Amino acid sequence: MKLKSLLRNVQAGLPATTDADSSIGVISFPWLIHFRWVTAISLFFLVNVAREIFEVNFSLVLVVLLVCLLAASNAVLFYRLKRGQITRFRCLAAGMIFFDVALLTILFCRISCVLNPFVVLYIIYIFFGSLLLKPRWALVLVCFTLTCYVVFFVAADPMVMDEKAFGRLQKAGLLPMREHMAAFTLFAGFIKADLVAYSRVLFTVLFAALIIMSFLVSKVRTSIERQQKTINDLERIKSRTDKLAALATFAAGAAHEFSTPLSTIAVASGEMLYNMKEQGGSSPDLLADCRLIRDQVTRCKEILYQMSADAGEHLGENVETFAVRDLIDNVLRSFAPQVQEHLVFANNVEAMQLSLPIRTLVRTLRNVLKNAMDASEPGTPIFLACNMDQNHIFFSVQDYGSGMDEETARRALDPFFTTKEPGRGMGLGLYLAQSMVQRYGGDVFIESEPGMGTTVTLTFAREQVHAVLAAN
Repeated sequence: MKLKSLLRNVQAGLPATTDADSSIGVISFPWLIHFRWVTAISLFFLVNVAREIFEVNFSLVLVVLLVCLLAASNAVLFYRLKRGQITRFRCLAAGMIFFDVALLTILFCRISCVLNPFVVLYIIYIFFGSLLLKPRWALVLVCFTLTCYVVFFVAADPMVMDEKAFGRLQKAGLLPMREHMAAFTLFAGFIKADLVAYSRVLFTVLFAALIIMSFLVSKVRTSIERQQKTINDLERIKSRTDKLAALATFAAGAAHEFSTPLSTIAVASGEMLYNMKEQGGSSPDLLADCRLIRDQVTRCKEILYQMSADAGEHLGENVETFAVRDLIDNVLRSFAPQVQEHLVFANNVEAMQLSLPIRTLVRTLRNVLKNAMDASEPGTPIFLACNMDQNHIFFSVQDYGSGMDEETARRALDPFFTTKEPGRGMGLGLYLAQSMVQRYGGDVFIESEPGMGTTVTLTFAREQVHAVLAAN
């Protein structure tokens, strides 16, 4: 339960991200803090063994100070983690791991021999480093750890025992008495040589273990990140598809429910207008009101039809192959001739052919162009360009209108969000555009500054729209 609480706290305290790399770090970071407690306890145990059993001479104050420094720093981190105050966990984890490896090396050099079983702590720190750090820094950690172990290997004595330790072991009957010390010393010399050789083998094994562990953990971590990214993308697509399906259902239901009363109003207003004209002598104002009722009913029907078509058409429309220039011709023809004069098109993809639902794409580009016109002064040129790179096709619409601030641009892709006056838009154009392009490996990007205009770019993955250059 405590670990779950820590995970909730660290997720609240860390920057909000959705990538798998951050999720692995959020899970691993609390375990690193727990492991540092284990390291501190192990070092206290090692200090006691070295001092009480082997009677190794070392500065107790310095060693205890270093171990207490490790425990104190971990206590501060544990407190901040519990309160959700941890930020930049990757940099913090790197500092902790490098500090601990250096501290372990200093302590090992002071109080233990090369056969110290606690060198396994080096491997565990490499494991955490491979999980929490980027691959380049994980490799730096491996090199740093091996360097520290080399220092420890050179500085440490294979047999750390002084005269006091020999005397104590003799009294316990574990070593020969003084009269046999010469033979034992000779035997100990052979043992020491064997220990040196064994320690070299141990160093080689540790070297190979660190490299292999770092490589394998990095590969596993990369695979997990890739899988998590795929899962996140699929969940995002599913969420957007569900919203779009719900919107299509709502639009179709609204169109069906309103069609009957609107038709009744339209027929009644038509009959009123006809009777007034037949009888004569009617007030011009009454005739104008009847025409207004009929026109507004027609407009309501168009709005319902447009919303229903926009929300659901591209989900069922067949994919067609067409040239980009034909697509743009269809888009331009959807506007009145006086509006077409202010639309400037730049085709930078030559005779490129695409496979997409063309009617939906025409309506999508028309909506984006209409947004640009609404944000610009009448008669201001609107620029439409089609470009490509190695992987994507781009349709960009640029205007020099009022522009948007950062918050408005961020919310512009939300459904039903609009900055237009009531009755001039439903706030679905960019949302539906994004829903459409994301089905083909693309997205919608908005660049805008207040007073400087806006550029909206729709991207499509070339491999998913089967983009090819047609023969002339």
